[in-house]
Formats: sequence, C-alpha cells, structure tokens
Amino acid sequence: MILNLLIQKFKYFIFISGLVILLLSSCSSNNSLDDKSIVENYNCDDFKINVQNDYRYLMAKDSFQKGDLVTTLSVYKELLKESIQEDSPIKTLFVLENLSIIYLKMNNLIKSEAMLVRMDVRNRGLSNVKYIAHYHENYGKLYRIKKKYKESLEHLNKAYRIYLHCKQVDRVIASLIQLGITYFAMGEKHFDKSIEHLKRAYYLSINTKKYTKISIIFYFYGKIYQLKKDYKNAIHFLQLALKYDKQYKYVHGIAQDLYEIAYTYYLQEKWDFAKHFFTRSYEVYKSIENKTNEIKTKIGEILEKLITLSRNSGDVLQENFYKKELKQYEPKKS
Repeated sequence: MILNLLIQKFKYFIFISGLVILLLSSCSSNNSLDDKSIVENYNCDDFKINVQNDYRYLMAKDSFQKGDLVTTLSVYKELLKESIQEDSPIKTLFVLENLSIIYLKMNNLIKSEAMLVRMDVRNRGLSNVKYIAHYHENYGKLYRIKKKYKESLEHLNKAYRIYLHCKQVDRVIASLIQLGITYFAMGEKHFDKSIEHLKRAYYLSINTKKYTKISIIFYFYGKIYQLKKDYKNAIHFLQLALKYDKQYKYVHGIAQDLYEIAYTYYLQEKWDFAKHFFTRSYEVYKSIENKTNEIKTKIGEILEKLITLSRNSGDVLQENFYKKELKQYEPKKS
C-alpha cells in the first residue's frame, strides 16, 4: 500500500516536472517573446545566493504588504548603508533593487532609475546573472510608466530569456505578467497580446502551484473586460483578484481590487453596489499607515464619488460626513 502510494507520488512528480518543461518550452517557442541575446554562458548558480538572513527583511516585507512604503523605504535605506560598510556586493545589489522597486511604487521615477544605475555599476565587476535579469525586468517596468513601450518590451524580453534559460519559474511567471501589463498599457489594439501573455503566466502558475502573483493576472483580465464593456466578466475576474489578494494579505491590492469592482458597477449605473464597494475600498486605503501622495490622491478620488453618490441618493448625513473626511486629503495651501 505504502509502496503503491510512493509510486503514484513519483509518477505525479514526473508528470508535473514534464508539464513545467513543456510549458517553459512553449513560452520559448513563441516568436513574440524571442530575444536573440546570448544567455548560454550565464551562470545560473547566481540564483541560488540568498542574502535575506536579517529580521529587517521580514519587517520590510510586512510593511510592503500592508502598503506602508514609507517604513519599507526607511528599512532598506538603513540596510543599504550597512551593506556598503560591510563591503557586501550581493547584499548591496539586493537592497538597491528593492529601493528601485519602492521608489517606482511611490512614482518617484528619478530615484528609481538612479538605484538601477547604481545597481548596474556595482554589478559590472561581478556580472551576477540574477541581478542582470532583475535590472532588465525593473527597467522594463520603469520604461512602461514613461510610456516608452518599445524599450519596456525589449528589457522585459531580455529578463524573460535569462529566467527561461535558468529555469526560474517564479520569475518566468513574473516576466510574462509584466509583458502582459506593457501590452495592456499600449491600448486596446494590443489587448490580445496582453491576454496571450497573461494566459501563459496563469497556466504556468496553476501547473506549478505558484499562486503569489495570480491576483495580478486576474486584475488585468478584469481591467481588459471592463474597458471592453463586458462588465459581467470584469466583475468575475476582479473578484478573483480580490480573493487572492486577501489570501496573501496584500493590502494595496485589496484596496485597488475593491475600487475597480466599484468603478465597474459605477459604469453600469448600479449606484448601490458602486457605493458599497467604494466605501470598502476607502476603508482599506484609509487603514494604510504612512500614506504616500498617490494613496492620498486615490482616497480623495473615492471620497468625491461617495459625496456624489450620497447627494444623488438624498443622504445628507453621509454627504456631509464624506465632505469632512475629504478635507483631510485636500492639498494644503502654501
């Protein structure tokens, strides 16, 4: 009985391993993802090095998940000083990358790019393949925000090819998602390309049981259907995004999902549902400590909608309450 069970488990392992190889091969065979950069000489052992052996990394991760980017930034600034003092090159690269990501989340593109430049300079002597790939992945995100989509795709494809060569499934999933997001940002004519990449990321996530980024896939599926005015499917996928963001306690993601669900109902003129989800989104955003200017702006936008919805429904008490709340988030006069 035990022997049969072990044989079944072994067969399942072989099946899954083969499926992952097949999925990765199918990714590499797609011409739209091809990048002819030579990656065969890269040392994939670089991906095995892990420097996260300090409790402060966990503290920073926790703050990041809660949406508190100010605390996260403070922790990584402290770690950067230490890594330079310790003359720890890999640790420095890791911290610089995370600082770049945080600044990007805060919409500080100048500082985000400065961290990537420093990361590149530090890595020239080492040629650490992990951080070469991460450099390209993060530059791809940066160029997308700058609306330089050609450059975004070029960098993301370079990262993708390295991850694929080194069989880094987590990062292959992440780079497929980022390629999907760039095609999404390029507009409706590129939605099919966006869906193609998101779908590949989804199947790879499901078949390897790596679910941490699956909410992003569902979120952008929802956004695509919302823009196509297929509101039923939009709600369906945004609810799935919400489910997984709750599971992984990603506070900013929860708030964002709730907002988009509310906005989808708003577009359909389903005012009660819209008001309900705008209220929930507002409550989650409000719970975030050390709010960035972007979050304050989003809260103000939600409150404006709640004021309008309350006024239209004749609820004077709620309208006045939200007006009072809004004053906290209005830009201060100089």
